[in-house]
Amino acid sequence: MTIGDKVRVIRIPPSVEKESPPETVEIFRRCVGQILHVDGFDEYGHLELNVRTDRLRCGHRSYHTIWIEPEFVEVT
Repeated sequence: MTIGDKVRVIRIPPSVEKESPPETVEIFRRCVGQILHVDGFDEYGHLELNVRTDRLRCGHRSYHTIWIEPEFVEVT
């Protein structure tokens, strides 16, 4: 994968479900099945995905950055 690739989030990482606040889990939940662009990578290889929540039909516009391991996405 490289910056600019389109990926579909296929599931929420277990660590997010276990260790994150409910608001974060909800953002990840809304991303499952969505196609997003890879905007970067961190030093651990996690993908940076920027999420505009109005695209995800949550009722208001806001922006979030999520970091996710490559095994939880597929290249489209």
